[in-house]
Amino acid sequence: MKYLLRRFGYLRQADTYNLLILNLVPVVVFWQYLTGAKSPSWDFLGDYLTNAISWWNLGTFFSPANYIPYAFSGYPAYLSAQSSAWYFPYAVLDRLNLISSYPLAILQVLTIIFGIIGFYFLAKSWNLNPPISLLLSLGFLFSPGFFTSASHIDIVRAWAFVPWMFLALKPQKTHSALSVVLIGLLGFQYLIGVYPGVIIASAYIFIIYIPLVIWIFKPDFIAYIKYQLMPLAAGLLLSLIKWLPFLFEERVFRGGNTVVVNQGIVSTLIYPYQTTILPNDITMRSLFIAPLILLSVLLIKKVNKTVFLFLIIVVVSIILGFDFNRSDPWQNSLPLLGESRFRTTDFKLFMTLGILILGGIGIQQSIENGLKPLRAGFTSIIIFGYVVALNQMAKNSGLLFDVLIPGNLIARIVGSTLFIVLFILVVKNLFNFKITNFIIYGVFLIATVAVGWFWALQSPAVWLNDRVASESFYYGETSSAINKRVKDFQPTYRTERSGPKFPIPFPAELTFQTWNKAEIEKSFTLGGLVSLKGVTRYEEFIENAMIEEGYPYYQILRMPLSGWVVDREVANLATASCIYYQNCIKSIDELEIFDWQPDQFLVRLKGVDSGLLVINEVSWRGWQAEVCADSECSTLSVASEDSDKLVSVPINEDTTQVKFYYKQPFKLESWVGFWLGIAFLSLLAVFANRKSTVI
Repeated sequence: MKYLLRRFGYLRQADTYNLLILNLVPVVVFWQYLTGAKSPSWDFLGDYLTNAISWWNLGTFFSPANYIPYAFSGYPAYLSAQSSAWYFPYAVLDRLNLISSYPLAILQVLTIIFGIIGFYFLAKSWNLNPPISLLLSLGFLFSPGFFTSASHIDIVRAWAFVPWMFLALKPQKTHSALSVVLIGLLGFQYLIGVYPGVIIASAYIFIIYIPLVIWIFKPDFIAYIKYQLMPLAAGLLLSLIKWLPFLFEERVFRGGNTVVVNQGIVSTLIYPYQTTILPNDITMRSLFIAPLILLSVLLIKKVNKTVFLFLIIVVVSIILGFDFNRSDPWQNSLPLLGESRFRTTDFKLFMTLGILILGGIGIQQSIENGLKPLRAGFTSIIIFGYVVALNQMAKNSGLLFDVLIPGNLIARIVGSTLFIVLFILVVKNLFNFKITNFIIYGVFLIATVAVGWFWALQSPAVWLNDRVASESFYYGETSSAINKRVKDFQPTYRTERSGPKFPIPFPAELTFQTWNKAEIEKSFTLGGLVSLKGVTRYEEFIENAMIEEGYPYYQILRMPLSGWVVDREVANLATASCIYYQNCIKSIDELEIFDWQPDQFLVRLKGVDSGLLVINEVSWRGWQAEVCADSECSTLSVASEDSDKLVSVPINEDTTQVKFYYKQPFKLESWVGFWLGIAFLSLLAVFANRKSTVI
C-alpha cells in the first residue's frame, strides 16, 4: 500500500494526516453501516444482493454459473450484468460465506474510502497542494455517487474507481512490473464491476482525456502505450468473460436516456430534494456538487493547460450526458450512447470530477495571489446571479415554494461563506497576512463538510435505511440468516416455484418479488428486474405477467420442472394456455425427467407420439437438445425467437431420450480472451522496468 501511495503522489507528512482524515470522516458519516443498523435501500437488496448470492452459490470465480434456474423466468447468468460476478471483493466474501447486506454495507464504506483517497492523489498529481486536495476529496465524498446513488452498488464503485482510472491514464515517471499489473487489474475490475452506462461514458471521456494528457506532458509515447494503455487493453481482454456474450446475444437497448434534464434537476446542483419531487428513479437524479467548490471555479485567474483539460471534460460531459429534448436524437445515434437508460447519471460523474478539480484550481490561485477588490465585487455579482437563477429553477419545479423558507438554507450558508472568503482574499491582496491562508482553508473545510452533511440528510431514504426492518419486510428474515441456512443446499430437482397472484399488479407486487427471499432459497423470484430490464424478451415476460392472457403461461412456469408432448409447432403463449387447460396434450404419463442439474436435465420417453416436446423453462438463446432414438443421437438448437416462450424440440414416435442443456453463447471465446489477457499482462510485467520521460 505504501508503494501504491508513493506511486500516485509521493507521501509526505501532510499526506499522512490528510489520509487519516479521509479515513475517519467516512467512518463517522457511515458509522451505522459499520454497526449493521443501517444500509442502502431498494436495489441494494434486489439485484445487487439477491442475484449475487444466486450467482456465487451456483458457481465460483473460475467456474461460473451458466444458468439461474430458480428465478421465475429462469435466465442465463451472463444477463445479470449488475450482480457483481467476477468482482474480487464479492469472491472473497463468498469464500467466507459472508454475502449478505451487512458485509456489503461495510464493503460500501471501504469502497468510498478507496474512492476519495484516489481523488486526493488525483488532485495532488495536478499540482494542487495537500490542503486543497483534502478539501476536494471531502467535496467528492459528499456527492450524489455515494449518497443518492447508494442503492446502486455498481454506480458507487464507478465513483470510487474513476479517480484511480484517471491516475492510471496520466503519464507516470516510472514503470515497473507491479505498476503494470495494478493498472491491468484496475482496468479489469473497473470494466467488470461498474454500471454499464458509466463504462460507455468513460470510453467517450477517456478518448478525449488520453490525447490531451499526452499533449500536456509529452511523455515517451512508446512507453506510455506499452506500460499504461496496453495493461488496460489486457484488462479489457479479461473482462470479456462478462461482456462478450452480453453484447452479442441479448443486446440491451434501453431506448435512450430517461433522465430528461429539467429545471428541477439543474437546481439540484445546490439544492437538496425530497423523493416526492423528482420521483422517476430518484436515486439517479441529483446533480449536487459541493457548492463552495463549484462556485470557486469563478476564482480561476490563469487558464493553464490543466484548466483547459478539465474544462473540456466538463463541457463534453454536459453535451453528451444532458438530454435537452432536441439533443436526444443525435445523442442516441452515437455508438452505444443510446443504450444507457440514465445517460445524465453516466456523465454526471465526470462533470462532478472536472468541476471539483477546476474549483480547487480557483481556490489555490486565489489563495496564492489574493483577490483585487474590483474582481471580488464582480465575482460576488456573478455568484449572486447564479444562486438566484438556481433558486428560481427550484421554485419553478416545486423544490422550493418561497425564497425565504428554510429549504434555502444551503444557499444562505454558501453565499455567506463565499462573502467572508472573498473579503479575506481582498485583505490578503492588500496586506499579505499569511494567517489568511489558514483561515480560508478552515472556512472551506468546515463549510463543505457541514453543507454536504446537511444535504445528505435531506433524503435519507435513498442511503440511510433500517437494514433489519427492510430485510424482514422483503425477505421475512435477514439475508445473512437465509444465506447461512441454504449455502450448502444442493437440490437435485427444480421444485415448484412460489410466487404472486396473476396478473401481477404493477409496480408494487412486482417490486416486492424482485427482493423475494425465495431466490436466495433457490425457489422463486421474477429475476433480476434491474439487470434484465431493457432486454426485449424479459420485458415481454413482465408485460405478460400483468395481463390475464399471461396467467396460464406463468402458472406453467410455476410448476415443478415438467414436460408435455403437444400437437403444436411452436411453444408460445397459446401453447402454454392449451397445456394449462389440457387441450393439446398428446403424451404425459410416458415422460420422465431425471438427472437434473441447474443447466441441464434428461427427459426419458416411452411409447410417445410424434409432436412437440415442451418443457416449462424459458427458451433463452443458448438452450440445446440432444435427441436420441435408440443408439442414434442428434443435436438440435432449441427455438429461441421472441415468440417462443418455452423450451421445446420436435420429436417422433422413435424418440427415447432428450437431453436439454444450456450452453452459454461465446463462453469459449470469452474465456480464451480472459487467459490471453492474463498472458499479455504477465508478458508486459516481465519487461516493464524502466523510466519514462514525463516532465
